[in-house]
Amino acid sequence: MKRTVVSLVAGMLGLQACGEADSGKVTAPPTERLVQFCASEAEDYHDGFCTDYLLGYAYALDGRSGSGVCVPDGIGVRQLRDVAIRYLRDHPDAQQQDASIAIPAALSAGFPCNG
Repeated sequence: MKRTVVSLVAGMLGLQACGEADSGKVTAPPTERLVQFCASEAEDYHDGFCTDYLLGYAYALDGRSGSGVCVPDGIGVRQLRDVAIRYLRDHPDAQQQDASIAIPAALSAGFPCNG
């Protein structure tokens, strides 16, 4: 639970940097930008933002009724990132959506609940 809160807070702080800072609103980053951040192999701000954003969604949605996301035990952060980014690259239309819509879709496609 503590990791979930930390991931969500870190993601929200990073969102302000990507969102509409001038309006004062916290918004989801453009999915195209998130894909660029996640493509970084360097362990830097972009990589950290990407993994925290994805982890926040994964922890929030995993096994929740109606989410369609069931992340199996033993899935690492890099594997989670790879599955999400592969989905987004294979679905260019998803890159035109807000990340708050595209990421849950990517996670449910990559880690569907069976049954």
